Amino acid sequence: MNDKQFVDTILAHDESAWHQFVDQFTDSVFSLAKRWTQRETLKADKHQTRQFTNPVTGEISDYNDDTVEAYLWLFEQLRNKLASFEGIISLEKFVWSKLNSPNLFKDYLVHKYGKPNTIPKVLEHASDDVRNVFVLWRMKKSDEQILYKLRTKHQVELKLEELWNIKNEILVMLSEAGLQDLVIPGMNIELNQQLMSNFSVSPDANQEDSTLLYLSLLDCLKKLDREEQHLLNLFYDNEFTASEILELYQQTEKKFLNRIDSNKLKAKTFYNYRERLIGELRTCMEIEPQQKGSVG
Repeated sequence: MNDKQFVDTILAHDESAWHQFVDQFTDSVFSLAKRWTQRETLKADKHQTRQFTNPVTGEISDYNDDTVEAYLWLFEQLRNKLASFEGIISLEKFVWSKLNSPNLFKDYLVHKYGKPNTIPKVLEHASDDVRNVFVLWRMKKSDEQILYKLRTKHQVELKLEELWNIKNEILVMLSEAGLQDLVIPGMNIELNQQLMSNFSVSPDANQEDSTLLYLSLLDCLKKLDREEQHLLNLFYDNEFTASEILELYQQTEKKFLNRIDSNKLKAKTFYNYRERLIGELRTCMEIEPQQKGSVG
């Protein structure tokens, strides 16, 4: 039975086939669920934490109810997405592409915490300005749009620097609760910190200067296409090489980037595209280019 026939069997509601699918991809799904909920696991009391033993490697991992919820939700999403499997690529590659979709974690956050205009508990007692900025920021509004909405809808006049200070306050409170991804759709803190290494910061820069630069990066990242954000995610979060990214794009047979001619794909193409995106981010952030060869 090939992959397409196997998936068709699952779609025909064959529970034994579904159980086989779950067994095959349990490690990948559990690893992702554990990564998404690692903060909740660390903060959980010992009596709320359980242990999972990998039957293949013998590795023991801690998890809690949030991990189980994420694990079940992920398999539910995979089952729904199997209807789009056409057998052009292997089932393993298909599942990998779905688990690494830049929108998947954002969908999980909506599932767990509600729609973008929902205020998380950590911000419930914050000022009106903080809560209003959070809602607009999570709705992917640019700084200019946020300032306009605050002025016209809430009669609040803020300068750009004041807005960034509020964003920093929000980011600190969300990060302490492990919810920073609510305002950074498709990108995570670790990825943005690695991206920051591409932008020079004066050695005598204070924390406020670094924060403003970081918030400027977040705003500029939102101006990139989702596919471009995904490419940066592969380089900086997944730590793929250009050759590995080329192989992935060829296997999925999908044209992710409109500016790349699919008939002329080479590993260097993705490296050059990454450099171009870094250059666009520098321009957006009004940072002088670094010397050639300084970007890793």
